[in-house]
Amino acid sequence: MKYFISFCLLFLFYFELCNYAYSQDFVDNGTRTFQLIQIHCLRAKGKVVGESIRIEADIDGLELGSPIKKALKTNELWEINYSYDYLDSIQLKLWDDNVFKDILISNIIFDNRYTDKIKTITLTSKDVDFDITFKIVPGPGYKAIINKLQNSVYLLKEDLKLLKNETSSLKEEVESLEDENNRLKEKIKDLDDG
Repeated sequence: MKYFISFCLLFLFYFELCNYAYSQDFVDNGTRTFQLIQIHCLRAKGKVVGESIRIEADIDGLELGSPIKKALKTNELWEINYSYDYLDSIQLKLWDDNVFKDILISNIIFDNRYTDKIKTITLTSKDVDFDITFKIVPGPGYKAIINKLQNSVYLLKEDLKLLKNETSSLKEEVESLEDENNRLKEKIKDLDDG
């Protein structure tokens, strides 16, 4: 079911993106690439293990990709060098990945304005302070994003085919077990009658 819902959302996003992209007067560099360069932990409450930081990205309104995370100690530098391609906006959610309760440290939205300059912003919370270094540059173009989405849709279709085959074989197995159960009931009935 998880794959089916993901497939449907991705499929709808893909068609919306295609309609939007082709209805606009785009040049091929109409996208942006958000380059998350590094995080420098200025202060971490956890002295021994540090604070576990999780980063999630919502790209153009959809949560895409897997979160990245790492435990950081005070003065530790995390060289990330991770890039996200987007059309309109990217929303970074930074979490203190706590054992008992995840705490949202910051929710930052970047639009499609860009600069080739490396920028650093400082974020603070109760348990951790850190600097995030990033850069927003012209992206690969909407066609590259559409190609990535098409590949994702293809992979989800393949997953759905596998799930369908697996469901079909499980259904056959259940039917076989039900037949065997009915035969056993008949034998028990014959034994009781005889």
